[in-house]
Amino acid sequence: MRKPEFTYYGISGQEFNRYHLLKPYFENLKEAHQDKWTKTLYVILIPVILYSGGWHFLSDGGDLGYSIVKGIMLLFICAIIVGIVSIPLSLLTWKIELFLSSRDYKFYLAKQPIILRFETDLEIYRKLVREKEKEEERKRQEALRQQKEFWRSLTGIQFETEIASLFEKLGYEVTLTRGSGDEGVDLYLNKNDKISVVQCKAHKKPVAPSVVRDLYGTMLHNRADEAILVTLAGFTLGVKNFVEGKPIELMSLSDIIKLQNELVTKKEFPKKQEPLPRHELTKHKKQNISRNPVTVKQPIPRPEYQDNRTIAERYYSQGIGYKRSGNSHEAIESIKKAARLGHQRARQFLEDRKIIW
Repeated sequence: MRKPEFTYYGISGQEFNRYHLLKPYFENLKEAHQDKWTKTLYVILIPVILYSGGWHFLSDGGDLGYSIVKGIMLLFICAIIVGIVSIPLSLLTWKIELFLSSRDYKFYLAKQPIILRFETDLEIYRKLVREKEKEEERKRQEALRQQKEFWRSLTGIQFETEIASLFEKLGYEVTLTRGSGDEGVDLYLNKNDKISVVQCKAHKKPVAPSVVRDLYGTMLHNRADEAILVTLAGFTLGVKNFVEGKPIELMSLSDIIKLQNELVTKKEFPKKQEPLPRHELTKHKKQNISRNPVTVKQPIPRPEYQDNRTIAERYYSQGIGYKRSGNSHEAIESIKKAARLGHQRARQFLEDRKIIW
């Protein structure tokens, strides 16, 4: 999508800036006038009410309760007057001000739909740009994780976090232990009710057999289904000999890179659905036909054959109609057809006129 420009919408940058300067003014103009008149009326009427209340208090001989009731009634009447009077006054002054600034107001109304469309398209473009940048950053991070230098530059905690993220992408439910008292387990994995314990070693030297023996004991203690030992520097021969016949998986840096490559390939090139074999395809076609039978258009039944008498009567009526409308030639032709089919009145009509039929 091309970035929206002012010229594509027939506006200039100066008009765009002018519109946004006028926008808050015209949007708040009506409410500002109503607030102004409401405050003005209250300022005028409240002193009048106070003066009237004081006058009633003095005229009633100092009866405070009666004066308070009158004051409340006057305040209620004041609120009604303010509500009734302020609305038409605010509308009137709003219209007057719009008339005085009619040039700016016409410009505001004329440019409003164009600028709104421009801003909507610009927001869509920015959203697409952000999504593209986010996707490019994701690809950059994935490409970075395909390099051995990235994994070797991680600290122990960073290495655990990245391995946890890798297993999450593989569909595992991951729990990070983090901290002391983890009993030699850095991650707990759960997938299809299968529990695995994972230990991550970001060491620069190959892992010794003591590490895998401790991990095996931890797996038995936690009653896990398998154990996974992940390291960057590989394993000694003693480790490989110990894990034979045991549910322990060894993951080196090469295995990590391989898993990361598979994830990227799977995301970039999703697996296409394999075509069905020919016999399966025929089976599906038969099922579709049975479920959705094709409605065959039935032939329109032909009307029953009408005898010559009915047809002759129709020709005769048609001929009389032509005769009444003044179309003599068509009338004679139709009556002749009726006479040939044995219509007696048609034959009598032609014989009276000495017409050969």
